[in-house]
Amino acid sequence: MNPVKVLFLSANPTGTGRLALDEEVRDIEIKLRAAEYRNIELLSKWAVRPDDLLQYFNQYQAHIVHFSGHGSPSDEIILVGNDGKAKSVDKVALANLFRVFNRNSNIRVVVLNACYSRAQGQAIIQHVDCAIGINKAIADQAARIFAASFYRAIGFRKSVQEAFDQGVLALQFEGISEDLTPELLVRTGVVPSQIFLGPPDTPSPVFSKTEAKIQQHLQELKEEIQYSIEIDRQIHLSLLNSPSAVKRISNRITVSSIGSKQQHNRFSSAETKPPFATLAETFSELKNRVLVLGAPGAGKTTTLLQFADDSIDARVGNLSSPIPLWFSLHQWDFREPLLDWMKGQYKSLFSAIGSDEHSLLYIFDGLDELGEKIPDQPDIPENLRGINARQHVLETIAEQLREAQVVLSCREHDYEQIGEKAMLQGAVTLLPLSDLQIESYLQDRDQIALWNNLLKDENLLELARTPLLLTLLSISSTETNPNILTGFEDESWTANRIFDLYIQRRFQHEALKQTLPFDEGTTRQHLSQIAGFMWRDWWSPKVAIDFETAKSRIGNRETDFMSFAKDMHFVRQSSSGQIEFIHLKFRDYCAIPNLEKVLTDEMLESDARRSAAYALGEIRDTRAISVLGSALTNERLSLSVRGYAAEVLGKIGDARAISVLEKALTDETLGITVRLSTVWALGKIEDTRAISILGNALTNEKLLLSVRGRAAEVLGNIGNAGAISVLEKALTDQTLDNDALGYVIKALGNIGDARVIPAMEKVLADEMLASYVRRYAVKALGKIGDAKAIPALEKAVTDQNTNVRWAATIVLKKLRSHI
Repeated sequence: MNPVKVLFLSANPTGTGRLALDEEVRDIEIKLRAAEYRNIELLSKWAVRPDDLLQYFNQYQAHIVHFSGHGSPSDEIILVGNDGKAKSVDKVALANLFRVFNRNSNIRVVVLNACYSRAQGQAIIQHVDCAIGINKAIADQAARIFAASFYRAIGFRKSVQEAFDQGVLALQFEGISEDLTPELLVRTGVVPSQIFLGPPDTPSPVFSKTEAKIQQHLQELKEEIQYSIEIDRQIHLSLLNSPSAVKRISNRITVSSIGSKQQHNRFSSAETKPPFATLAETFSELKNRVLVLGAPGAGKTTTLLQFADDSIDARVGNLSSPIPLWFSLHQWDFREPLLDWMKGQYKSLFSAIGSDEHSLLYIFDGLDELGEKIPDQPDIPENLRGINARQHVLETIAEQLREAQVVLSCREHDYEQIGEKAMLQGAVTLLPLSDLQIESYLQDRDQIALWNNLLKDENLLELARTPLLLTLLSISSTETNPNILTGFEDESWTANRIFDLYIQRRFQHEALKQTLPFDEGTTRQHLSQIAGFMWRDWWSPKVAIDFETAKSRIGNRETDFMSFAKDMHFVRQSSSGQIEFIHLKFRDYCAIPNLEKVLTDEMLESDARRSAAYALGEIRDTRAISVLGSALTNERLSLSVRGYAAEVLGKIGDARAISVLEKALTDETLGITVRLSTVWALGKIEDTRAISILGNALTNEKLLLSVRGRAAEVLGNIGNAGAISVLEKALTDQTLDNDALGYVIKALGNIGDARVIPAMEKVLADEMLASYVRRYAVKALGKIGDAKAIPALEKAVTDQNTNVRWAATIVLKKLRSHI
């Protein structure tokens, strides 16, 4: 069946007010994807010039022609001239365009979603059945809402008259007083209530009760996921085969009921096989059990949503295809076992299918969003308390869904930290965007000036390789203001600067059209309060919260603000009423100011401040370095809070924290726990200055021995040979006890440099040292793994202490077998 084609033409030339045309297309796409009939093709064309009209009308046999942009009181629409500036086309020329092309064409409806376009529409209906014109100026938001609702109705095969009426009704529902601004214009003799543009009526299939319930589930799931696409579908992502990320199942998989600068990551395949083009291709080739990895903002959720959407369509058209089930893992609240929770998500579906053998497809999104630990709370089943939530999901998939079709997504870094691999048939990693992908995307959106700016700034170009950040850069940039770097030229680009720019440009854009009810400062404050609250339970931060909870975080005028934040595209609301940020990275960006405020609020309990510190560590945002440093040196805060502040500085791992950590080492107001945390934090910062500071701590007789021993241990963890001299010197330090010396010896072993073998020989020969210290020396020689250690080990085999002899025998055997 041939699709119904909608030709979406847009123009926003230099010198005209900025319009959110990309958002209008996105809103229409979402409504069409959620409609009953999917056989509608939306063809969007940007920065349209007069000659383009001839090309596109020849090229596409459209049924609906839609124009979005500017109109003028002089009965003209505004296109883009060859010089990039405004080019007017009057109503006579427009009418002749449709007269010429509609002789042998399919055009039934023309939508002129532009100010003052009624007269143009009136001229056009001499040659087409219907036109929609705007009888005066119209706000950008009203134009978008009307258009999206109009096309949704078309997608449900409503008549042109009913689709128009639904567009007007949508404006009334939103409380927008422009419901009389659009007008439906009709050619003489045409009845718009009898014009249908969807596919022809076909007899409804007769389903069994079970299949009817399945079809209902598919429709509800489709509606639920449509709003969630957060990255432009025009960005085509590549997936790199990463087989080493999973534990493969050797037997054949069946299905069952529930029971540029592109770098390979640590899970990349050594094969030369090219990346997969789609997740569907990956799923088929990897036997229907796939792990999807990617960096934050790489498009994991969007990729899974598109795959789920396509899987729904496949099941609607083929009853033998699997039934897709979507699980946002962050919604599991741990108060019931995972499988019970999964069944509860689709209770009516499982009730309908019973024990029947239906193929099921389990799509799990956001393994990383679970956090690491399930809290130890009375309302959580005893067997779940305190365990690793992510590991539990992997175990459930391996044991309970061993033969099921499964797709699972997770951030690369978080997946590496689990310590266990998924029992799946294969894995893919979403690749950063290439230069060609970025350039093609921006060219399609007529943003070549932005591409040229990216070429001038390597750091900004690298950020644009992340689909989320490229999307926001594109939204923030315009051809009338191509110098996107204005105001940022002297500062390096980070993801935070892109979020800054996005908020700024959204306010600049909307302020041109209307008086905004909230200023930028107030908006940032409210968003931070909501995002900070979502991080209250730092071990499992919330991805979404209910509308009433969101309102309660911001006080007066809360309802107005939430609507405003949605209109500004900072947050969105699901069909279930929950509020979530446009992306988790944006949530974390917004949360920082509120978390900093909680951390330094001396009126709050220590538990709240500690949670704020931990949350800052999980986010790892360098903006928090200053406030964490202040908390570490603030004598009015509890020692536990100051210790957490030190740990978080280490997690962030930025060298700018070194000076405050060094000062804390000698701060006599700090207890031993805080100083130990400070030493640990220095070891996490990859900077040669940390080695010098830790070496000084090791030799500082004024420090406690436990702190000095921890300094030695951390030097070994760093593994830099530059620490050898200070560690060897410490071996003869009479002020160190056996425990501290043990840490020194283990550190030398971890560094693994053969130059320290003579020093280990001396340790082994010193019978005044505790036997466990000499045993550490034996193990250190084993780690070094050099043949020069054999004589010392042979001598240690005859040591008077049994444990030393036993350790030397084992190490010597292993060393000889590997040399």
